[in-house]
Amino acid sequence: MNQERIKFEIDREKIEKIEDMHRWQQEIEKGLLEAEAGDFASEEEVQAVFAKLTNSN
Repeated sequence: MNQERIKFEIDREKIEKIEDMHRWQQEIEKGLLEAEAGDFASEEEVQAVFAKLTNSN
């Protein structure tokens, strides 16, 4: 692999990481706005997600 190709790949990876971080930050901001508005998951919703994630139906 030549130097230009290596640099291109490194730059591409950096851009992907920046984009991922930006999406992550947007999700955090969305969650904060929902929390400030009092929009929280109900106990039933939390239990349903927990059951799904732990495969305990």
